[in-house]
Amino acid sequence: MSDRYALRWCPGCNVRAVTAPLPQLAEDTELSRPLRAGEATEGFFRRNYCTACGHIWESVELPQPFVQSLLALEDELEEQRRQVAMLKFLLASERKAKSEGVPAPATTPLKVAQTGRRNAA
Repeated sequence: MSDRYALRWCPGCNVRAVTAPLPQLAEDTELSRPLRAGEATEGFFRRNYCTACGHIWESVELPQPFVQSLLALEDELEEQRRQVAMLKFLLASERKAKSEGVPAPATTPLKVAQTGRRNAA
């Protein structure tokens, strides 16, 4: 089987199906462009057509090192989400105690995990 008839995931029918890239039209944007304005990482964008359900969508191919860096941050993101959930819970507990007129129990300060990356914004 040649790559031309390779099975790929279709977001329309949510199964692996035979898909075909659509030709680029004059009004289409460039095929290779930065993911965001001013960003060095470029993606290769293409429009695809599913031969099973007829769905048309845009996909992007990304450099493997970029995808690996995103996957490496997945555990850190999950830890940050857990910390936010805990802080929301503690804040809700304090508010509930205040509304009931009961002094909130003394809690020890939480230690926030230091991350390797800082938000540049």
